[in-house]
Amino acid sequence: MLLLTTATVAQADWAVFRSVPIEVVSNGGDKTVRQVLATLDQEKWLAARLLGRTDLPPLWPLRIVVVNKDRGVEIYRTPNLTLRRDAYTAGMIEGDAVPRQWLEDFAHILLNDNIGPLPASIENGLIEVLANITVVENKITIRPPTEQTRRTRDWARMHMLAADGGSRVRVFFQNLQQSAPIDTAFRNSFGKSEKEMEADLDRYIAAADFAPINISGKPINPDRDFRARAVFPETGPMALADLLTAEEQRKAFQSILNTGSKEPDALEGAGLYAEATQADSKNARAWAAYAETLTEPAKSWDAYQRAAQLNARWEEPHLRLAALEKTAERRIPHIKKAIQLAPRRWNLWLKLADTQLEAGDFAAATESWKLAEIAAPDPAEKIKIAALREQYEQKRSDQAEADRRRIIEEKERELAKLKEAMMTSIRAAETKANAGATLDPNQKPVEWWDDKRKLTSAEGTLERIDCLSGQMRLAIRTAPNKLTQYLIVDPTKIMIEGGGERTLTCGPQRPVKKLKIEFEAKANTKLATVGEVAIIAFR
Repeated sequence: MLLLTTATVAQADWAVFRSVPIEVVSNGGDKTVRQVLATLDQEKWLAARLLGRTDLPPLWPLRIVVVNKDRGVEIYRTPNLTLRRDAYTAGMIEGDAVPRQWLEDFAHILLNDNIGPLPASIENGLIEVLANITVVENKITIRPPTEQTRRTRDWARMHMLAADGGSRVRVFFQNLQQSAPIDTAFRNSFGKSEKEMEADLDRYIAAADFAPINISGKPINPDRDFRARAVFPETGPMALADLLTAEEQRKAFQSILNTGSKEPDALEGAGLYAEATQADSKNARAWAAYAETLTEPAKSWDAYQRAAQLNARWEEPHLRLAALEKTAERRIPHIKKAIQLAPRRWNLWLKLADTQLEAGDFAAATESWKLAEIAAPDPAEKIKIAALREQYEQKRSDQAEADRRRIIEEKERELAKLKEAMMTSIRAAETKANAGATLDPNQKPVEWWDDKRKLTSAEGTLERIDCLSGQMRLAIRTAPNKLTQYLIVDPTKIMIEGGGERTLTCGPQRPVKKLKIEFEAKANTKLATVGEVAIIAFR
C-alpha cells in the first residue's frame, strides 16, 4: 500500500496504523484503532509464548478496517476474520469492542499457519483460552468464557495449564509439536502422567475457581508505538471494498479504476489479474489467479513461480506446479515442498502416496500412508486412512505374489525350451552317428567333429547343474574329493555320450551321476568355472 506524507492525513481522511504483520485502516477515532491493534498484537505474542515460539507470523497479513460511526454503515461490520484478496480482513465500526469471534479466528490462523496438528482436546482448549483475553496496553488478562457452554473440559485443562505461567507449559507444547504422545509431554513438562494430570483437572473443575489470569504481555505503548500514517486517496475505498461480497467488491473496485487509478490492488479487486501482474502486483494470490487463466503451460509455470517467490510460505503454487509436471517422478518434489510448508494439510500425504505409487516407489508410498494416518486430527479419518493403507498393502502383496509366480512360470518355460533344444541336439547326433554306420567299409571315414579346441578330460560325479539364462554350470566332484565347476556355453552344441539318462536337469542331481567330460581349460572368474565343456560321457 503506497503512503503519502503525514501532512496529507487530514486531506485524505484515512490513515493506517501498523504493527507488522497487522495493520488497521481507519477514518474513525484513534482509540478504537489502537485498542484493536494492541489486542491482536498481544494475542499473537501470547500464543507464541505458550507454544514456546519466538513468533507466529501468519501466512498473510491482517487488515482491519475501522469505519467512522458517523459515516459507516452496517455492511462494513464483519463477524469473522476472513482471507480476502491479499490479507485476512475484517471490518468494524468506531467504538465497537474487538469481537470474541475475531480472537478465535486469529487463534486458528496462528496455529494453522505455523505449527503441525495438535491433539484436538489440547488445541480446542488453547483456542478457547486465546479467544477470551482482554488487553490494556501491555497487560493481558485471560478470562473464563462468559458463556457456560464454552467452559468445557478442554478449556478448563488449558486454563489450568496457563495459570502455571512458567516454562513448563512451553515445554509441554514443544513436546507435542515434536509428535510426542500427551502422556510423554506431561511427564517431560509437569513430571506427571496424563492420568495424574487428568485427576488434577477433575479437582480443578470441581473447585470451579476460574479466576482471571493476569500476564505481562509484549512491552508496547499503543499511543507511542502505533502511529498514524497517511495513505493515498484510493486506500480507504479499497479497504472498504474488500469487506463486500464478491460481486459488490468487483463493482466497487471497478468504480475506483474509473476514477483513473492504476493501483495493482484495484486491478486485483476488479478481477483484472493480467493487468494487475503487468502493473507489478506484489500479491502472490493475484499471480496464482492469473496463472489459472493461462492456456500455455510454460506461461502458467512462470506465473506460479512468481507467486511462490512473493510468498515463500504459501504451499499452493507448489501444488499447481506439480500438476503441470508430466511424470509422477517430477511431481513428487513439488508435493513434498507443499507438505513442508503446510504440515496441517494431512491429506497432502495421501496425494504424495498416490504419486509415489504411480512412480513405482512402493516403500516411500507406504511411509507416506503412515504419516497421513499420524497427521490426521480426526480419529474417524485415522481409521479410514488405516483401512485404505491395509487395502493397498494387500494389493501390493497380491501383486508381489503374482510377480513371483510369473517369474517361476517364465523360468519353467525357459527350462522346458532348453531341455527340448538339448533333446533335439541329441537326436541330431544320434541320426548322424547312425548314418555313419551305413558307410562303405572300403571308403575312408571323414571326421565330422570339427572342434579345433585343445580339450582336457576330467572324471567324477555330477552333483548339481545351475541354469544360467541359456548357459549351464556343472558342479563335478573329482578325486580327491574336490568340487569343481565347468561351464556349458551353448547346451544345444554339447556332445552327450553313454547309456541311461542322457538329459541335463537343472538343480541337485538325485542320484549323482558318474561321467567323464572333455573341456577346454578356459576359466570364467565371474561364474567361478575352470573350463568350457565340449563332450559329456555318462558312465
